[in-house]
Amino acid sequence: MKNAIVVGFAVLLLCAAGSASAQYDPALFSVCQEQTCYLACPSGDVSFCFCISYDGAPLMAAPSNVFMTIECSYGCLYLCPAECLDKCSYLKSGGCYSVPGCGDEYCWFFRIGGCCTEALITLHMKNDPNPFYQQWVTIKTPDFDCNGVVNLVDDTYITGRMGTTDVCADLNCDGIVDAVDYGIFTTHYLHSCANWIGTDDASWGEIKTMYR
Repeated sequence: MKNAIVVGFAVLLLCAAGSASAQYDPALFSVCQEQTCYLACPSGDVSFCFCISYDGAPLMAAPSNVFMTIECSYGCLYLCPAECLDKCSYLKSGGCYSVPGCGDEYCWFFRIGGCCTEALITLHMKNDPNPFYQQWVTIKTPDFDCNGVVNLVDDTYITGRMGTTDVCADLNCDGIVDAVDYGIFTTHYLHSCANWIGTDDASWGEIKTMYR
């Protein structure tokens, strides 16, 4: 199903926490841990993380100044109605421990359902439309029918594709649908947009963090 869904647009009142990062040159950024396959969930309990450095040193920008946008060009992505689409990072870690020397780790939570085999991830600094990172990836979720909830319909989908190479049902991206993928599915069973865990980007620059 070819279904172009643009998931990013300028949001002036959301994630507004200070001045732009106009002093940054996109050519001086380096992003490690480049993956081509990501798992997401309608509840937002899976994060997108990137190790970012600038001019040879860890990026020192606040999380609210580093933005991520997703654009799906082939497949279906369901985003919760209240989602902040052009979204600032929720977390900055003091080091990227899985790939030493690759800068500091910035993470995003998106509440996403569906499966997109051609999704463009873009990273840019706040108030700067010029991206410093773009990568075509696959984004898959246990919400296979793209309706914002992981339920019995999705269970039927994955069980009916066990042993195949179905791209969407292969949740761990290893090329085969097996018990490992079903185990991932069961951990997200009944997750929906209403059960979101993470940060909610509120209007007027507030960033509310919820833990449970």
